[in-house]
Amino acid sequence: MYSQKQVEKEYKQMFRSAQTVEESLKMMGEVEALRFMPFFKIGDHGFKRVLKALQTTNIKGLSVWHHSISKLTFLAEVLRNNTTLQYLGLRGNPITDRSMKELVAGIQNNTSLTYLDLSETHITDTGANILANALDQNYTLKYILLDSTPASAKAKAIVSKRIQRNKDALIKCNALAKLEFQKLLKSSKSTLSWGESRVVVLGQAKAGKTQTVRSLTRQKFQHHWHPTPGIKLTKGYAYKWRKVDNKVYHDFTTLAASKTASLRVQEISQAMDFQQQDNDENSQKEENTQNGEVERSLASTISRAAANFFDEFISSDAKLVADGLREDLSVLPLPSFMDDAEIDKRYNEDFFKNIDSEHETLPFTIWDFAGQSIYYNLHHLFLNDQGTCILVFNMRDALLKREETVRYLAFWLRSLRFYSPKVPVLLGGTFLDDKPVEKNLKYIDGTVNLALKSVGFTDFVPNQKDSFCFFPISNRSNRGLIHLRAEIVRCCKSQEHKLRKVPLSWTRCLDMLLKIEEPWVHTAVVKEVAKTLGITSVVEIEEMLTFFEHLKIIIFLNSSENLRDVVVLDVQWLIDSICVFLRDPNDGPLKLENARRVGLEDDITDLYEKGLLSYDLVEHYWHPSQIPFLIDFMRAVFLLSDWKYEEDKFLLPSVVANEAESDQKWEARPTIQDKGSRCKIQFTNEFVPCGLFQRFVCLCVAYSSKIDLSKLPVLFANYAILSFGGETEAYIEQERGGIGMTFVNDDEVAHRFRIILSLLKRIQHDFKNPLSFSILVEKQDEWIQYQDARKQKLKPWFEDETSREKSLDYNLTGFLSDI
Repeated sequence: MYSQKQVEKEYKQMFRSAQTVEESLKMMGEVEALRFMPFFKIGDHGFKRVLKALQTTNIKGLSVWHHSISKLTFLAEVLRNNTTLQYLGLRGNPITDRSMKELVAGIQNNTSLTYLDLSETHITDTGANILANALDQNYTLKYILLDSTPASAKAKAIVSKRIQRNKDALIKCNALAKLEFQKLLKSSKSTLSWGESRVVVLGQAKAGKTQTVRSLTRQKFQHHWHPTPGIKLTKGYAYKWRKVDNKVYHDFTTLAASKTASLRVQEISQAMDFQQQDNDENSQKEENTQNGEVERSLASTISRAAANFFDEFISSDAKLVADGLREDLSVLPLPSFMDDAEIDKRYNEDFFKNIDSEHETLPFTIWDFAGQSIYYNLHHLFLNDQGTCILVFNMRDALLKREETVRYLAFWLRSLRFYSPKVPVLLGGTFLDDKPVEKNLKYIDGTVNLALKSVGFTDFVPNQKDSFCFFPISNRSNRGLIHLRAEIVRCCKSQEHKLRKVPLSWTRCLDMLLKIEEPWVHTAVVKEVAKTLGITSVVEIEEMLTFFEHLKIIIFLNSSENLRDVVVLDVQWLIDSICVFLRDPNDGPLKLENARRVGLEDDITDLYEKGLLSYDLVEHYWHPSQIPFLIDFMRAVFLLSDWKYEEDKFLLPSVVANEAESDQKWEARPTIQDKGSRCKIQFTNEFVPCGLFQRFVCLCVAYSSKIDLSKLPVLFANYAILSFGGETEAYIEQERGGIGMTFVNDDEVAHRFRIILSLLKRIQHDFKNPLSFSILVEKQDEWIQYQDARKQKLKPWFEDETSREKSLDYNLTGFLSDI
């Protein structure tokens, strides 16, 4: 018998051993196999700490023989989500039948474990039967050791028989899957179920967004913060939550064909009857029923069979296109997608190893949006109603700066409701490992609730497990990430676009285009590639491009003739190119110390103080062959405008300095007491979409530059003085919930005001969701509606302009139609 002191001493030793192991594992990073020698027993508590530390690794083998482990609840949770562990050794631990009930909860949903050692444990026939029943849901376990256990030979034989039955059923499903893939891929009329999903990550700067993306995709924790420039795309698969190289990413035909074949195999397998000859008819019926259940379970996983199923085959066709679209391309025969020999070569049992039967194959692209305000101008281009959103916030701020946190969460929630009204939103709170944060999660939940109620936002995904409206996570220790991943997958699977049937020729065309080693192509190239696949209708081609653009796999903006002729194939390239100049001046290649070396210091200063981009900077940082397209693109989406007042200069309003940051001054700035005709553009719910003011100024300057007598604009981040010929000047300022304007020189107010409204409505036209606003004008120190002012013919807003000279004005209708 051990004394109480001896027991306490051994427990403390076990705790110290486990703590040391956990700290060591965090320092080691990725490991493939671990074996714990039984010199210092880690026990149940230590085993749990070890498993927590291993959750972010790619471990394949784990051996914990003779370590006094009896509680397996947390192990079951880990197995339910793990997709890499193949060997698990639990020999010599006091595992009982009750422990087996805990373990099978994880085994039933695991898709990687092939070898389980339960020798020298306390498992009896009851535990062996529990394990055998679990094999009705698990088909990957091939070896289970039950040596030196109280279980009888008969019970062990039942387990072995179930394993063999699974192997036989897997062989049958493999054969059936090959047949269905062959039928699907050889038919030019096939339609496929779309597979890929989009995950958007938003939030304030330094909230931990990028590290959350790294943690979700099991990348190593970064101790030093590095700001995200613009938007960073990360691609991967949810069944193993691993980042993959964007350049060797799976092709879309593979994903869609796999999912479609899975559904067909599942339907067929339900009608199949694998009868076995047996003298006992009742036994035969029972056996067939069990086989049918396993068969259907296996069939539901065919869509996860191959990650790069067609890669080599498609690359050969794509090379033909990338080499210049030879003249004889249009007469090539329609490509054969894959022959029987190729399927036999590639499709085998190994494809089942890294499959999550609960989540299915979920290929995704994570869009990590930078939190600095200068990048908000990209939101209108890349946010829409497709995908799932994670709104990340710093729980330390929610605890210590409640009002500020409510304010910025409300801002992001309004933005999401405007840009992405159909997207499910999960709120993720970071820094869970901070002790004050961990102790005050209910208070933080109250802070988040205040933000949600302040804007009436109800389309968020609650954390039902913890009864919170947000998901607390730690990117350092990965606590809470398993639950967050599961909710992301659940939300992505419910998206409408995943239910759409897509022609096989569309996905094939997309794959061939993405293999072209150019960041963008003209639509003529798309038509040539589509023609080789039997797509000849211009209407169908535009419908195809619009569908893929809506998913943001490509960029195809058909709002103008100039943009309709171009398809951007490399979205990350476009973002990076724009953000060379549209970025925080303290970050990236445009730092002053770098500019001095190449003689562009003054150009950098002009860019970040005046918003003026020189052609010398453009030539230095952009490839010469890409300059015309990038300038046209940024001009078309109102991120850039021509600047006629200096040679070889462009205006980027989004990077114009604030008034306090600039040396530029002007006289007689009108205030509320100054004389002038004032009006307001008041947006619904007092929400001004991100970047709208800057794009509005950009368009105004572009129009003003077409008029010979226009004066030099005066510009700051949220303020501008503009001229459209003549003497009238418009003082435009971004205000809370709208835009304020003051017109000096009443003689031309009515005409200039109508010009500005036309330009604002042109901006409004580009928003995918309705942008509603009301117009208020000042009448003797009070504000009245624009419609009432029109009825009253209130001067100077409404006058007879028949005698007005129009020669001073550039043709507004022509200008708007050109853009």
